[in-house]
Amino acid sequence: MDAYWFDGLDQLRILAEKWQHEYNYNHPHTSLGRKAPCEYKSRFPQGVPLEENIVSLKKNMFI
Repeated sequence: MDAYWFDGLDQLRILAEKWQHEYNYNHPHTSLGRKAPCEYKSRFPQGVPLEENIVSLKKNMFI
């Protein structure tokens, strides 16, 4: 990143954190079927261990 685009490191950190949050939670990902991670996460019941969700998804893929 070009040092002249920002007023200082604090501004850069804030913008980088905003971008990272947007990418990690709201940006569609091809590996998730063009869904945002927050959308994809809603497919799993809350409170169920991740391993059980994965087994359940694999079973449903072959039905």
